[in-house]
Amino acid sequence: MPVRLRTKLCDIFEIEYPICLAGMGMAMSGSELAAAVSNAGGLGMLGCSRLTPEQIREMIRRTRSLTSRPFGADILAPILSAPGHGLEDLKNQIPQEYWDFIEEVKKELDLPDVKPPDYALTEDFLRQQVEVIIAEKVPIFATGLGTPSWIIEEIRSHNIKYISMVGRVKHALWLKEKKPDVIIASGTEAGGHTGKIGTCALIPLVVDAVSPIPVAAAGGISDGRGLAAALALGAVGVWMGTAFLATNEALRDTVRYGWMTRGNVDAYKKTILRASEDDAVVTRVKTGKTCRMYRNKMLDLWEKSGLRPLDYQLQTIIMGELDAAFMEAEKYEYVLQIGGQAAGNIKELKNAGDLVREMAEHAASIIGSKLPPYIS
Repeated sequence: MPVRLRTKLCDIFEIEYPICLAGMGMAMSGSELAAAVSNAGGLGMLGCSRLTPEQIREMIRRTRSLTSRPFGADILAPILSAPGHGLEDLKNQIPQEYWDFIEEVKKELDLPDVKPPDYALTEDFLRQQVEVIIAEKVPIFATGLGTPSWIIEEIRSHNIKYISMVGRVKHALWLKEKKPDVIIASGTEAGGHTGKIGTCALIPLVVDAVSPIPVAAAGGISDGRGLAAALALGAVGVWMGTAFLATNEALRDTVRYGWMTRGNVDAYKKTILRASEDDAVVTRVKTGKTCRMYRNKMLDLWEKSGLRPLDYQLQTIIMGELDAAFMEAEKYEYVLQIGGQAAGNIKELKNAGDLVREMAEHAASIIGSKLPPYIS
């Protein structure tokens, strides 16, 4: 008999279980993964950051062919500090010493010259991404790293449900005024872009600060125990990334769109399965913003260089150049892989749908009857 674990999050998004796939960019949360989560009763989210409008459209339509249930799309929308109208314009703003570093690494490791996918984060690019998500009538939209007012206005004008993520109470209070449907409170344990406040401290603080807007929890959650704990802290559900990366459906679209090779996908999943909780470190090397990933040889090279990370728009170009070369040369030990501290609790690959159902059943069991008898 299917377990019943229903919260306000389920009512808002018309889903069965209060479990959301984090919209991990570069199509790490792709069509097969999002559809599997939605089909199992959770909320599948497509990670659309860095994808062209045409790729986003294709991924949305492929997801629709795989599920009839609700799903959403997620982009990154940080404040753009580097003016630019395209990739070459942004490349020209990168100081020469960074290009010299790239060439030194390629020479030292005998790396090939490989062209990474074109990616230039400009306001025009963001507008094109948002336009295609609206045109495809995706019912749920999420942003990370910020939310420009024009995006909120566009989304609201088309009656699309809106989610945004915060890592501090002051950001949650700002977001509360924008009246999102759900706020994600993401603790520092989370993989990817993250802050400094732990999940267990952050969730109740944000819940109290933004009431009556519902809050979902992110950061360090990988199983039913984490879901039950989040609900106990006042959240209405969870937003989860790392555990879904360790599923059979994950990362397929990253290969399709040229952001990863098949060999790197296999290496990435193995990294998560063997990682301990303290292998996931916070650094600005990958994107120029604080980002949690698994320590590897690339971080050592960067630290020796003495270079400081540039802002998001420029640092992502630098690392894109190197990642493409590392993957082509099958030197996966140098590719920076995003992930959270929950990896220490993940020991096997699963099907995404099984993970959703197991989490819901486990959480319901804990909440219903299986807490230890500490009170007599």
